[in-house]
Amino acid sequence: MYAFLYNRISDMKKKVERLNKWIKKVLIAIFILGTIVVLSLLYPTRAQFNYEYSVGTKWTYNDLKPDFSFPILRNDSEIEEEKDKIRNEYVPRFKKDNKALQNAISSIDNLSLDSINIEKAGNFKGFLKKQISGFYQKGILSEIDISRSKTNGLILDDGKNPVKKNPGSVLTPKKAKEILLNETNKRFPSLLNAIINFEINPNYYYDEEINNKILKELTDKISQNSGFFKKGDIIISRNEIITTDKYKILNSYKKSFTKELGKDNTRYYLQSGYFILTLLILGLLFYFLFVEKKDIFTKPRKLLFLLIWIVAFAYIVFLIDNKGEVFVYAIPFAIVPIIVLNFFKKYLALYLHIVIILIASLITQLGYEFTVLQLIVGMVTILTFSELRFWNTFFRGILIIFLTYIIGYIALSFINGDTLGNINWKVLVSFIFNALLILLAYPLIPLIEKPFGFVSKITISELADLNKPLLKELSLKAPGTLQHSLQVANLCEAAADKIGADSLLIKVGAMYHDIGKTYAPNLFIENQRKGENPYEDLDYFESAERIIKHVTIGEKIAIKNGLPKILQRFIVTHHGTTRVEFFYRKQVNEFPDKEFDESLFRYPGPKPKTKEESIMMIADSIEAAAKSLNKPNNKDIDNLVESISKYKIDEGQLEESELTFEELAIVKEVFKTVLKNIHHIRIEYPKLNK
Repeated sequence: MYAFLYNRISDMKKKVERLNKWIKKVLIAIFILGTIVVLSLLYPTRAQFNYEYSVGTKWTYNDLKPDFSFPILRNDSEIEEEKDKIRNEYVPRFKKDNKALQNAISSIDNLSLDSINIEKAGNFKGFLKKQISGFYQKGILSEIDISRSKTNGLILDDGKNPVKKNPGSVLTPKKAKEILLNETNKRFPSLLNAIINFEINPNYYYDEEINNKILKELTDKISQNSGFFKKGDIIISRNEIITTDKYKILNSYKKSFTKELGKDNTRYYLQSGYFILTLLILGLLFYFLFVEKKDIFTKPRKLLFLLIWIVAFAYIVFLIDNKGEVFVYAIPFAIVPIIVLNFFKKYLALYLHIVIILIASLITQLGYEFTVLQLIVGMVTILTFSELRFWNTFFRGILIIFLTYIIGYIALSFINGDTLGNINWKVLVSFIFNALLILLAYPLIPLIEKPFGFVSKITISELADLNKPLLKELSLKAPGTLQHSLQVANLCEAAADKIGADSLLIKVGAMYHDIGKTYAPNLFIENQRKGENPYEDLDYFESAERIIKHVTIGEKIAIKNGLPKILQRFIVTHHGTTRVEFFYRKQVNEFPDKEFDESLFRYPGPKPKTKEESIMMIADSIEAAAKSLNKPNNKDIDNLVESISKYKIDEGQLEESELTFEELAIVKEVFKTVLKNIHHIRIEYPKLNK
């Protein structure tokens, strides 16, 4: 009967788990599709560019004013003319053959000079090597390559320091050979025949692929624009004759109009284009989450948190875009990466900001200036807001964002042909409102935490206060444990900083990891008086059970007091599934022939997964073991750290960990350094003679 009920309960649990997984998948699909549909409804639909015009005719329509700035495009003949100029003025580049000199020296060494004495032969070969080295230092090009050079020179590229030279300053193999023969005739006339067939090869050659690539880069940099036409200015007035210049501006406006607003297509194609772009942008975001942050992509609440920001800011832009750039630039886009930084890594905050700006760019009429400026501000935000726990850094970050907006906007205005007098200074005022709205990020963070199940750095920082109830109780009931926890926290924080882990999280996690010891502080050696032994009347199984109990009780205390799950993990993983080694060895040593269940001496786990949990597990054991060392020297500390780290690895405690061996090596070095500073030998003060 019992077995039947057990199987029924197990089957029910499996069904519930399958149902929960199915519900999660459905919710994720609904959130993704809903986001795409909502965004598609926000994109603009405008009329086509319905104007007919040609050079020399009158403009029969009303005055034409663009509602966005656009580049004036150059015609093909102008661009081709500039390309020809670049080609004509291009200085060819010749690549060095590093083996040419070496081969020439080898040929000299192999010269047969048996007819003369050794000393003279050595002098002659030394002379030849000096001459050849001088030739190759100047540069030797083949006749064909010399013909490629132009009057404006050539460039000899040795791979380090390219040098521009006149064609006349370099040598051909023929000219170099003539000089060599003349010099030999002056110094060693009797040995002239020995080098009559000596071959000198070029040490620079024309690399067509490299030169074509450089030429292409130069021609690709040619601007397609001859200037910019400012938003709101009149392109052409009614009844004005269309000149060649006006025709060029009209064509540029039409092309920009088509590019910006999609007016040369029907509404169907226009909406299809926006829909495809939305799929592409969001598809990249979802792929990024699926590959890099699967724990977010597979959890509806976390995914919803990210998608809400995209939809919310897209809708805000949709509502106020027609009111002008002053209102659009007042939107505090930087608030998103600031808030996301509190819960996730920097690269996710930046990626989400980019997606929001790209979607907003499809809705607004402001053009590329808006996109460029907002992307720059996003990057500055990510770099600036590394810590949100302190008001001074928060306000400093907002000031930097404000200055970035101003500098970026003025620079973009200059690019568009404006002067200081023509800049729309009202937009600069909107940046002030933008900065003030960013202040909302701070109070928004605690409001967002609860609904989405997050824990911010601000909350974690507050939990580090020693006056918090759990830590205060620990200090009163188990002061030795608190001191141990603080020492572990210091070790962990230093190691986490070194490898780029979350030092604040691990520090606070270490402070709370042993709160379970408050149930019976005297069971743990750091709280015992000298000579006290609470295990005197217990067998080793009972003793181990009481030690292990501090983990399970600690978890219950944490849950009861609402400690975040991310901190609860430090409580349950700081021993992993290791043994209570002291009592286990006692049992084995005293009862070698008695069989027993080894699992009775093991902690319940689980094993640590994150870098922070793994570091704290090792630090906890090392700090506790270090107290047993009597006046340790540097070697003692090194051996202690290495042996405990090896034990954790051998026991398989780090097999699920994100911590790499390279990072573990760094962590061990930090532990050694900190412990040596703690246990440094103090100088004994001499007694004062009366």
